[in-house]
Amino acid sequence: MWKKLTNYFNKEKVDNRELIDSIDDNDTSYDNIEVVNELKQFIGTSSDVRKVKKAYLILGNIGRNRYLPELTNYFIEKAASEQNPEIKSYIYIAITWQKKTIEVNIKPLFDLLKKYRQGKIVDPIIDCLANSDNPDVEDALIYVIENYKSDWSIIQANVALHTAGTRKCIPFLAKKLNESSEDLSGSAFLALIRHADNREQDLFIEQLINGKNKHSAMEGIYMHCGPKAIQAVIERIKKKTATMRKTDCNGFFYPNDNDITLGLKFLDRYKKENDDIQKFFDFLSSKRIDKLFVNEIKVLNEIQSKTTANIT
Repeated sequence: MWKKLTNYFNKEKVDNRELIDSIDDNDTSYDNIEVVNELKQFIGTSSDVRKVKKAYLILGNIGRNRYLPELTNYFIEKAASEQNPEIKSYIYIAITWQKKTIEVNIKPLFDLLKKYRQGKIVDPIIDCLANSDNPDVEDALIYVIENYKSDWSIIQANVALHTAGTRKCIPFLAKKLNESSEDLSGSAFLALIRHADNREQDLFIEQLINGKNKHSAMEGIYMHCGPKAIQAVIERIKKKTATMRKTDCNGFFYPNDNDITLGLKFLDRYKKENDDIQKFFDFLSSKRIDKLFVNEIKVLNEIQSKTTANIT
């Protein structure tokens, strides 16, 4: 009898290993929910680190394709209790892939963020909090922004807020716009723009005039501002085209545009109601054309051609 029982349990372990081996952990479309319990059982009993890591990746793919909050909670509980740092890193990968919905309990992760400050411990946690519509996640990321000293940890929180924030995070991000680190202030500004609307237009205008990240401010103006920003945009383009530039950077939200082309497109919206705009376009065409890059000339010419066509 004992031999039969031993053989039975050994067979069960072999079957679990065969299940792990039969699934490609790189198959991002894998969603067979029927194997979840088997994989959990395998994780709970196996000492094979390589296969346990693979099991977490397989479960992670199932969860992101099925949106299973109970599975996300399982990952979070495991992340809080797992002692092997190599396995823990794979659990965080699986959590990153999950949508953190309102049903997900992130308290164990939030508690870790409050308890520790070391980057090797907290940075993977911050990173895996993206992709959320859970207000507790936003609160955790705001906590990092408000209480951490590490620029990199705060930058990660700013990035996570792109897909985990709401308007609630805007005032906390705004506090970071004048930080000495351009990466820190810039990441905060981009997250702020993501959740802003026309209520922030004064902030964008001020940042375009006096801020550190003027190219991002132009994106904010293009996305959220009205005629109130016209003069600031004209002055920004005038200043940039006053001298020759060797290069320029494109936008984050509009990767095919820089702040001049976005500014031109913004002004084009309001040229029928503001005579200064057409005068400014004419000024660029006649006085500053040699200071414009090819893509900027193309946008300006398209605007001018459209104006000519409308007149005729």
